Amino acid sequence: MSLEWVAPIVTGVVSIAGLSATVWVASQGRKHAERLANEATKNTLELARQTRSQERIETAYRRLLEVATTTTYFVTEADIVWYRHAKPPDIDEVAYEVSILLAIYASQEMRDAYSAWQESVEKLRDLLDSLPPKKHWYEKKDIAVKFRKESETTVNLLHEVYAVTRKELT
Repeated sequence: MSLEWVAPIVTGVVSIAGLSATVWVASQGRKHAERLANEATKNTLELARQTRSQERIETAYRRLLEVATTTTYFVTEADIVWYRHAKPPDIDEVAYEVSILLAIYASQEMRDAYSAWQESVEKLRDLLDSLPPKKHWYEKKDIAVKFRKESETTVNLLHEVYAVTRKELT
């Protein structure tokens, strides 16, 4: 008779332990689910930031290439007569925009390649400016030879800018 109370007490203790374990596991599961949801949100936001950043870089590089291409072909095709009223498309007007795009979005390799291209274009413009007013190329053969050589360099540097862009955007 004295042991009849043991079974109900042990049953009560085991049931309390079972309920406690169930509550603890549910709490841990909820915390784990919240942690996973927070990490997923964080990863989604980071991916969205990276995507926006990549899109901005692509847009900036596209604009840089547009300026470089139109300027190169305008300047390098001025091999018959240089008209004083003509100027490279936008080169002076977009210099500020280009410098901002390079400073914010471009890698050091892109800045170096673009800077080399810009210096080459400046050399071409200086050669063109060294022609006396209303003079034709055939009257200044030494300038024409220098101009054609620098034109090749400018086109090669433009291709290098394209190569850097392809490398960085792929």
